[in-house]
Amino acid sequence: MTKKSTTAIVPVEPTKQAIATAVEAGDVDTLKHVRAMASGLQKAAKARGVGIDKENQAAEIVLRSERGIGTVLIDLSAQGLFGKAVSGVTGRLKAGEGELSASGAASLEARLAASVSTEDLGITKQDSSLFQRLANIPDAEFEERLAMVKSTGERIAKVDFYRLVRGQEKVQKTAMKGLQEELAAEDETSVLEAFRSASLVLIADMDQLPTDELVEVAGLIQQLASAYTAAKQAR
Repeated sequence: MTKKSTTAIVPVEPTKQAIATAVEAGDVDTLKHVRAMASGLQKAAKARGVGIDKENQAAEIVLRSERGIGTVLIDLSAQGLFGKAVSGVTGRLKAGEGELSASGAASLEARLAASVSTEDLGITKQDSSLFQRLANIPDAEFEERLAMVKSTGERIAKVDFYRLVRGQEKVQKTAMKGLQEELAAEDETSVLEAFRSASLVLIADMDQLPTDELVEVAGLIQQLASAYTAAKQAR
């Protein structure tokens, strides 16, 4: 019988560091390359029967690279350069036509030009969604789950991690529902007080807001004015 090699098929720690460096640099191409390499090694390890521990070394890198891509996508979204945030910039450009200053419009157009899509990044929309969900798992929880699976000697299965995400999302939805019920139960005075406080803060910081946020404030003011007029007419 052939003795199984104890040599790691993937240098996990150095590869983890490479993933962290790529995430910091926002380098999706490198993360995709690492993922493809590790995925190939995982399949080869399983086909050759070199042991679950070797399969798991590669599977761990696949998970970490996907999680890394998700982290980059979330960061890009926060900067208004990916996903729904880009649609928001497009909408603000259209809504602000005739109202935006030349510099304000140029700023939004520059952000739009710097934005990326799933097609630009070479990933599917489904992968984008899944990778971001993986990235949203708290670090401690992710590491704990990974260590637990490895300690049992079982194969690392991505489905277990996606189930973990779904469980968190269910908790978040329950918490949000509770918050909405709590807000609905508040009287008009407390809502008015919250609005007054927020308005005072906004007024004090108005000159510090970037142009795109000023456009958004203008839109909210218009909605508020319309709602006020409708409520007044109904009384």
